Amino acid sequence: MGATYLVYIGLRILFDRAPEGDSNIVAIAQSLPPKSLFNVFVGGFWTNVLNPKVALFFLAFLPQFIRADAEGKSTAFLLLGILFNLSSVPINIGWAIAAAWMAKRESVQRGMYWLDKTAGCIFICFGIRLVLTERPTP
Repeated sequence: MGATYLVYIGLRILFDRAPEGDSNIVAIAQSLPPKSLFNVFVGGFWTNVLNPKVALFFLAFLPQFIRADAEGKSTAFLLLGILFNLSSVPINIGWAIAAAWMAKRESVQRGMYWLDKTAGCIFICFGIRLVLTERPTP
């Protein structure tokens, strides 16, 4: 079942996207109605809140900086989380500006087209490899 899914995903990636000359992805993206910054923020917020990897990171990383005999461990944990988020805001703003700048470049869009095609081929190869792999005997 997993091999079939990998091949299916690979084929969708290979054949669902229009060829380079048929559509201008930048023009299509610019013709869409813009989202408000609040909606973008809320979407990103819920993505991070519901992502278990973010919770695991904070649960594994932050307690290392709180003494075992400290009073108010919950407060210290909360303050460290807030400090981490506040210190990452300038970096995240920089990434957002860089991503917006790159999204407007047609050469980047062509590169993404070929990366998608490569990813589709890799998924198909993984699926075929999975089918051809022998099952381990128990």
